[in-house]
Amino acid sequence: MIRKCILKLIFFNQVLDTGIQSIIERFDKLSEHNSLFSFLYNISIIEDENELLKHCKDLQLSLTSNNGLNTDINALELHQELISFKRCSRNEKSDPRKVSEYICKRKMVELFPNLVKALKILLTLPIIAASAERSFSKMKIMKNYLRSQICQLCLVGLATLSIEKDVSNKLGMEEIVADFAALKARKIKIIKKVKMLDLLLYRFLNFCKENSLF
Repeated sequence: MIRKCILKLIFFNQVLDTGIQSIIERFDKLSEHNSLFSFLYNISIIEDENELLKHCKDLQLSLTSNNGLNTDINALELHQELISFKRCSRNEKSDPRKVSEYICKRKMVELFPNLVKALKILLTLPIIAASAERSFSKMKIMKNYLRSQICQLCLVGLATLSIEKDVSNKLGMEEIVADFAALKARKIKIIKKVKMLDLLLYRFLNFCKENSLF
């Protein structure tokens, strides 16, 4: 009986307390995230403009650093951009990813700069509340890439293509091969030979730049 009590105090109660605390922290963090970004998850249902302005100001405050000197977005401009976007895209799906794709495909990034920044932050912000769930594949690749001391262009290009494989998979291999063949790299005497990976990386970066992905 004494051993059971000791086991309960030393092991069971501590495990239970840790589990309860982890659950509380998880919901607190998710609740904080939801309170800041919930209005961006479905722009089409926004009705109260005063409430929308309040959400925009709260988001600006959370994205402000150095005692208010640096901020990523302007709340008043974001408020107007959301209202304008809602009017011009009534028939479009309004989840964050679809909105971001809609703006980029129609080259309207300059019209909605604050909205684009807010969506980029929302879509790239990893929410991990439990210490046992750190297997975030994309972040793992990036961390390995940042820790690497190898500076060969070939490996840097491979890492970039792997990290952004969703974008690189959209590139047309036939066009890349045709461009490579048109260069006639084997007949040109240069210090650094033109390689297939270099051309692929070049096309990838141009694709990202045209679609405002960086």
